[in-house]
Amino acid sequence: MVVGWGFGAQPGTAAIRVGTGATNGSGATLTKAGVWTNASDSTRKFNIKPINYGLNEIMKLKPVNYQMKGTGQKDFGFLAQEVKTILPEIVYGEEGQMTLSYSQITAVLTKAMQEQQLEIEELKAKLKEKEDKVNNLEGSVTTMKDELENIKRVLGMEAKAKTAGTNK
Repeated sequence: MVVGWGFGAQPGTAAIRVGTGATNGSGATLTKAGVWTNASDSTRKFNIKPINYGLNEIMKLKPVNYQMKGTGQKDFGFLAQEVKTILPEIVYGEEGQMTLSYSQITAVLTKAMQEQQLEIEELKAKLKEKEDKVNNLEGSVTTMKDELENIKRVLGMEAKAKTAGTNK
């Protein structure tokens, strides 16, 4: 149910507002700047839980290029039938009339990025640990080389002393 329309329409600054609450629409709006927004106010939501979707689901999505039948308009995106098997909550309608809520993929992409960032941080920590071990080993090798040179010097002095003692 559209409750306001036209530039300057009430309520608020929306050109179009779809309902005012859960009982008569989503509260989605088309701003005067031409941007569609979705109702997201926490006071309109309940039973709030973290999503289970993330990187695993994003990796299953198959982005495609395509042309629209009838117009030949080139575009890219996803096929609703494929997305429905992965993220069924964002696919609407029946075969032949399916639509997809692209904006809701944002939450899944955000979760996937968070998962990747955790993995990156873990890999950075492992890399630092390996670099520290390499640096310690390089230090040990340098110390051993120095000790070996000292041993050679000492042995060289003893050999010279023995040679000098036998020449007398």
